[in-house]
Parts: sequence; structure tokens; C-alpha cells
Amino acid sequence: HRQLEQINRIVGDLHLLSMARAGALSLEEERFALADLVLERIQWVELELQAAGVACQLDLDAGIEVQADRLRMGQVVTIVVDNLLRYASSGGVMDVSLRQEGTRVTLIVGDRGPGVDEADLPRVQDRFWRADRSRARHSGGSGLGLSIAGAICAAHGGVLTVRNRMGGGLEVVVSINRDRAH
Repeated sequence: HRQLEQINRIVGDLHLLSMARAGALSLEEERFALADLVLERIQWVELELQAAGVACQLDLDAGIEVQADRLRMGQVVTIVVDNLLRYASSGGVMDVSLRQEGTRVTLIVGDRGPGVDEADLPRVQDRFWRADRSRARHSGGSGLGLSIAGAICAAHGGVLTVRNRMGGGLEVVVSINRDRAH
């Protein structure tokens, strides 16, 4: 039963990626406070963060509202936080910041884990690619998470980038327009 659920999840994820690549990912846009969504999704995994010994440091501008698909943007936040729990909880810290610069809104989730080899950074959003294959298999990852998050950002006219942090760890940067032009 669990294997069938995982297969269904992978098929659904691949369908989402196909729709996004075809420019046909449907978005149900609404205006909402992005900080509220980030806090909600972090609360969903609060027990896992505590169990992993990860302290959450938040620097969120609560006044930032976006015109976006709340559910899809929630998926992005969940994927990024889940990746941190799977691969970087050893760093013990998750830094989350939300800023607005002009019409762009930027969400940065950083960790103090092992990071990724510079040569591998361009591949982290490739479907099925994993930096540490043995650990990813152990933790049950399909290798689709960041490619899905990137596709959702692109469907919103934005971009997801991944970079190593100064002093160690990784940052996932989500940048979207505050208001989408239709």
C-alpha cells in the first residue's frame, strides 16, 4: 500500500512538472500575506524540526502580500523545509527571511548543513538528481522536490535558485513578483 502511494505521488509530481513545462500549470491566484503562509508551513513540521534539533530563526516582513496560488506556494515552502530536514538538519539551524525589493518578493531559507559541491549546484533542480544518492534513498526522497518547487516558481513568473552560504550550508532563494501581470 505504501509503495502504491509513493508511485501515485511520483506520477502526480511528474504530471505537475509536465504541465509546468508546457506552460499549462493552472494557478488559482489570490492575494495573501506570504509570511503567514511561511509560518503555517513551518508550524506543520514544528515537531520534526524539534526532533531533529533544528532551531528556526525567522526574519519575516509580515506586511508583504502577494498575488499568487497559495496552495502551490505552500508546496514550495514545504519542499524547501523538507529538504532541510532530510539533508541539512545536522547544521542545527534554519534561517528564514522574507523581503520585498521593488516589485520582487524574496524568500530565503538557509541552513548550516553540509552544503553541496559547487560543481553540483547547477544540477540540484534536475529531475531525479540527488547529491548523496545513498542518503536520499534512505530518507525516501524521489529527487523531484526542488524541480517541482522551481517549476511552481517559474509558473508564477519567478525563479528558484540554490547557492552555498558563506560559512557553510545552503540557501534556497525563491523570488517572485508581488503582483503578476495577466
